[in-house]
Amino acid sequence: IFDNGSSGVAGCHNADYTTRIAKNYLIGGNKIYSNGERCIALKAIDGIVISQNSCTGPCAREQGVGIALAYGANCLPCKNAIVQYNTIYNISTGIFNGGSWGCDNCSYIGNRIHNATNAYTCKYDPAFNGWGIQLGGSHGTTRVTDNTCYNCERGVVSVEYLRLTGTDVLINERN
Repeated sequence: IFDNGSSGVAGCHNADYTTRIAKNYLIGGNKIYSNGERCIALKAIDGIVISQNSCTGPCAREQGVGIALAYGANCLPCKNAIVQYNTIYNISTGIFNGGSWGCDNCSYIGNRIHNATNAYTCKYDPAFNGWGIQLGGSHGTTRVTDNTCYNCERGVVSVEYLRLTGTDVLINERN
């Protein structure tokens, strides 16, 4: 999946969990590269597994994130997400769990992220770019286990202005 004007895989931007429901998706085994904004961008989805994808930039516009889980147009978060065993590289930010309502009950397991720097963005923003895994706006339980981040400006980061308010944030020592 490559050379798209926007994100390689995008969806659920207007879901509302009542009449417009996006539930139980799998995105797996894809090679996603050189798109306009992000490799994968999902909003307001309940039940998503993102597994064994290869995501790489550079992206032609925006910051250029590998995998982004964020709130949608109705300010509703993604829920019950598992992001596992993906390889993300040569990109401005590996995994972005963002916005004030990023993702509820999410797990980030065994992802390999490298070369996440401002060098791979067309929208220079040192406050936004360079993260291996950015956690922000999470509610519920967030699990970060057995990920590898190298040659990133920052590894696993919780952005101060996007408070983690969940019951648990579990970051395994081996990240």
